[in-house]
Amino acid sequence: MISSLIQTWLAQAPTPEELAEQISLDSQILTEQFYFWTVVVMWLIHVGFMAYEAGAARRKNIMSTAMKNILTIAVVTPTFYYFGWYIYGCFQEGWPKSGHASPDAFEGFCGATAPWSAAMGPNLQDHVSAVFFLAFLLFSWTTGSIMSGAVLERIRLSAYLILTAVLGSAVWIMDAAWGWSSGGWLTTRFGFHDAIASLVVHGVAGAFALGVVLNLGPRIGKYTKDGLTRTFRGHNTHLTLMGLMLIFTGFYGFYAACLVIQSTVFPGWLNIYGSPTPEVAVVWETGGSTWSVAVLPGLSGGDKTSAHDINGQGQIVGTSNTAADPTTRRPVIWEWDDSVGEWGVEELAALTGCYAYAMNDSGRVVGHCPGTGHAY
Repeated sequence: MISSLIQTWLAQAPTPEELAEQISLDSQILTEQFYFWTVVVMWLIHVGFMAYEAGAARRKNIMSTAMKNILTIAVVTPTFYYFGWYIYGCFQEGWPKSGHASPDAFEGFCGATAPWSAAMGPNLQDHVSAVFFLAFLLFSWTTGSIMSGAVLERIRLSAYLILTAVLGSAVWIMDAAWGWSSGGWLTTRFGFHDAIASLVVHGVAGAFALGVVLNLGPRIGKYTKDGLTRTFRGHNTHLTLMGLMLIFTGFYGFYAACLVIQSTVFPGWLNIYGSPTPEVAVVWETGGSTWSVAVLPGLSGGDKTSAHDINGQGQIVGTSNTAADPTTRRPVIWEWDDSVGEWGVEELAALTGCYAYAMNDSGRVVGHCPGTGHAY
């Protein structure tokens, strides 16, 4: 009887091939769940931007400020689905030289990002593509929210929605294809390294917002005839501070979504360039807004001391630019109006972070881009 039971158990035991298939499926489902929940946490970034900007706006502009952030979702989502994701998949090499079989580093990815692809909808054979797309979609919303704060209280809603669709579904994602992918020409030819999309997301959005601000001009009454500035105080500081903390919280989802999970392969985490990256490094390399943006380029297992040094550099740069014109008696030469300091926080901190990590690659060989073998 015992021998028959043993034989029955052995007969029911999976073969090595079946066991490997089950482990692979479990790994895919874990990856799917991981990216799904990073998207949920990243929603807090968008909620935080809306609260932050609404609190910083004067009472008469609250509704228009909130609607900009809400309608960003409605506008960027379809445009990113129909051509934004396609741009990322097909233009990594500058041009899809092999058509839908491009790029060489990830063959066939271009075809998989087409809006009519089977990967861009419910697919029982593909547990990753759709949630990976959603993670990038949240990054696109973030670029629009960054610009939204810079143009606070003085842009038509229709004009803003057109601009945010261009930024969120074309400008930043083209830059991501070139420099924030394993097959991007900036990465393969020049070793560009921006592990957690500091310059790619925050820097590009900050530069785009600066261009809009310079063309849009300051808010009415911001500057006097004598060239002095007036301070426009927000109506609710508590709402602004709550929004800021929501942005900080959502950033942890942002960091996690920038990593590739491999539950069956050591070390388990890679950045988008394929370099090993312990997720716990995020804990050591975060701080305030400018701190967080400044450390993102080199988040690839660097030591916490280097990260904190760059944190300080980013904080100095961000503070010196976001605190401009705090009084009504300070004369200015260049009349521009970045309502909540997006240029200082996003653009200059991102540039500082990329420059600092290029000079001293956080514990690795100076100038070496892990995963590509190129120097920069």
